[in-house]
Amino acid sequence: MIKRTPLSEGRGVFSLWTQEKKKKTIAENAALSSKEGRNADSARCERMKSISVKRIVAVAAGAAMIGAAFAGAVTPEGLGSYPFFSNGEPQVKIVVGANSKASDGVVAANIAAMIGNLAYTSRAIEVQGQDSLVCVGGSGTAGTATCTLGDKSTTLEITTPGVNPAIAYSMKSYIEDYLDWNAMNDDNQARNTTYGSVPFSPNETASGKTGSVDYYGQRVTASETPLLYAGYLNDNVANKKYKEEERVYIAAQSVWYDADRKIEITPPNLAYHIQFVDPVPFCTNILADGNCSSSDLTENHHVKIRFLGEDWTIMGFSGYNALAATASTVLTLGKEITTNGLMQVGDVVTDPSSNYTVKLISVSPFSTTTAQVRDAQFQALDGSGNVVGTYRIVEGSTDTVVGPNIVIKVNKLFSGTGGVANADVTLYSQKLEVKGTGNLDSDNTNWQTSIELYNTTVGGLANDAIKGIRLTRLVSTNYLKNAGDYLSIVDKPQAFKLAYTGLSTIEYEPLTFSIFRNTIPLPQNSTDSSTNANYGIQISATKTGAFSIGGENVNTVYLKPQFNTSINASANFTLYYLKSNGYYGNSSLNQLNTSGSTLSFYYGGGAPALINITASSAAVYLAGAGGSGANGTITISEPVTASDTGKKGLHTIYFYELESASNFKLLQSEATAYARYNYEKGDNTTTSVAQNSIGYITPRGSVFKSLSSTQAGIDFAKTVQYATFTLSRGSSASATGNVAEVTQTEGDTYDIGGGYFVKVKSINATALASGGAGEVTGAVVSPESLMYLQPNPSSADSIVALHTANNPLVVLDTDAAAASTSKLIVIGGPMVNAVAASLPGADAVNTPGAAVVKAVGDKILVAGYSAMDTKVASDALISYLASKRQELTSG
Repeated sequence: MIKRTPLSEGRGVFSLWTQEKKKKTIAENAALSSKEGRNADSARCERMKSISVKRIVAVAAGAAMIGAAFAGAVTPEGLGSYPFFSNGEPQVKIVVGANSKASDGVVAANIAAMIGNLAYTSRAIEVQGQDSLVCVGGSGTAGTATCTLGDKSTTLEITTPGVNPAIAYSMKSYIEDYLDWNAMNDDNQARNTTYGSVPFSPNETASGKTGSVDYYGQRVTASETPLLYAGYLNDNVANKKYKEEERVYIAAQSVWYDADRKIEITPPNLAYHIQFVDPVPFCTNILADGNCSSSDLTENHHVKIRFLGEDWTIMGFSGYNALAATASTVLTLGKEITTNGLMQVGDVVTDPSSNYTVKLISVSPFSTTTAQVRDAQFQALDGSGNVVGTYRIVEGSTDTVVGPNIVIKVNKLFSGTGGVANADVTLYSQKLEVKGTGNLDSDNTNWQTSIELYNTTVGGLANDAIKGIRLTRLVSTNYLKNAGDYLSIVDKPQAFKLAYTGLSTIEYEPLTFSIFRNTIPLPQNSTDSSTNANYGIQISATKTGAFSIGGENVNTVYLKPQFNTSINASANFTLYYLKSNGYYGNSSLNQLNTSGSTLSFYYGGGAPALINITASSAAVYLAGAGGSGANGTITISEPVTASDTGKKGLHTIYFYELESASNFKLLQSEATAYARYNYEKGDNTTTSVAQNSIGYITPRGSVFKSLSSTQAGIDFAKTVQYATFTLSRGSSASATGNVAEVTQTEGDTYDIGGGYFVKVKSINATALASGGAGEVTGAVVSPESLMYLQPNPSSADSIVALHTANNPLVVLDTDAAAASTSKLIVIGGPMVNAVAASLPGADAVNTPGAAVVKAVGDKILVAGYSAMDTKVASDALISYLASKRQELTSG
């Protein structure tokens, strides 16, 4: 009995014979289909008299119904980068089997019509002659012409009162303290004993500690500022992703530099760190023998990492199979411009920024029997089409085009269908080789690199990965002397900037010590209401209530030495003040008759509760024994941390010749005036009394303003002053962190931080004409306004002329053009198309309803089980081409 099978016009003649008869050649089937006036079914009927024509027709109808039942949506495969056109000219031909049915010819004609419909380029229209534009006046008299703007936009420079968190991250430290991981800890102010004796190292702990070790660098991450990156890297080839974090480490000290008489920042230690929280493997699929195929190397997957604030593509690894990185460990990164994974001889890739093109001109022959080192040869052409260089590049290697410094990398060379050579090529604008240890590059010799490997053993690839890259600034003598001075990460190009933005703005309460002689009518003693000429020290402030004595709030008090009683070193002054009733007085509580007695100085602008005798006050101590020949000292205590119960600092003023009204003084003749000060450090030790120049700024921010024989002045800081810093991105960033330059269109809103926004409500322009009718003398059209001249339409299409008699779009599989053309759209399966028979996987359309549109090397197979299935496939290709019109025609 003869087994019946469905007929298919789309794929050619399918046998109705038994399994043995299916081995008949295509030529025999073609002979059956060529009989004039009869179809394939009737041809078989002549050889099979036992089967009626009606039954044959029924079988054919059933086949058609089955094909209709299985026909559905077809998704084109592998067409993403297929080069259908070059400058609008079709690069493909459509090949039909010489023995196929008419339906395949209809399919080919429809595809050819679509290809021809897309044979054009669309380019933006350029407005020329702008330099000839002039301004004209009104009709007869000077007037005003209102301009209607098109694309309304403006560039704004926005200055905020504080640091804008969108463009900079702000930091601060106490004066004489360190910008470190514990900068604002009141209990650890001025970490003098540890800075420099503990490591400065990027570390993985948020607290700044590893075990019991203090790593003193302040760590800044994406948790503190959006300037730093935290996110995932994607390996789309291996379908993997890895978490990455960007970190910056900073350490610096703000100190009084007496030679320059100002606060300066000692050489900062800076470090930059990218941490792969999920280590990036060198190989994504280890083979059973422990090796890795080229296709599984991460360096061939175009994985982008964030490094120094920018995206870089991993281009290569070497020397990574070790427990620790060495100078031979190299991670090669590149700024990717474009990739062509299916480049053939004659194809070009272009760098849009320089308009340079790179053309593939040859690929070395492929050998199937011996191992070989393959290479490809390229030409580089400038924007005018001039050849500027020829480069022969081995597979997996790179070379650089001199001039624009375009790096060409040959990722892979492979043989396509029919032995046509293909190249997978990527262009990079920059290449950077990061070493396991050593300088970053020749432009950044002050920056040391360190690659962190994640390897548990040497000799296998199973655990080989990279977990981070560190950049550390080497020892430098750079001081940040003035507000606006900065150091960068790295030197060239500058990725981030650490700027010293000066001292914070505070208010002062002036405190003055003056010698008075016979000018203040003080009583002879505390119980005497008579007045006599006296001498002593007058202490004055400008704030009412700076001193509170006996229920009186005053801003001036007087210290009078007493000589009518027994005098000794610890009892020699009485304090007086002018009462509200006009009399001078004091009370026993306010007599400074004991060394170490205190006077509370209320210097703050708020309630007196902010200050008390033991903590929040400035205590004025009087003692009999002085230094450097002095016979007395005045010391003024001040808090040096934000907490008034924290560390203290002491101003010291000497006085001399107390026993002589005419010679009593604060500075000896011809002596040098010094600001004497000492303070408690964070380790609970106290510095010795330092002799600083006048103008000295204390750790609190107070200023020792002046010292002479008759007067001493201190501007007492009402609040603690800080050294301030910003971390910003890029060389053009505002050093102060409060100036942003943005381009906005009408209606746009810009977030300036702190809950404040700037909105461009409207943009208008007015042109003033002063010369009446005709051209306005001396008037020009501003470059900004020229941008509003927009062509209508904005683009024009340039049709490519096709001559299909000389250069046909559709050819037969027996034509010479089918063999000489590399890029073909192949219609029909292997039974009816000799080209399809040479394509791997073409026999996939051997079940009812099967249809395929698939790129196989440089060929595109369009085929189906039946004629209807082939039409479904062709319609899918046509729809794909129509959806990609803009990409395919952009010139």
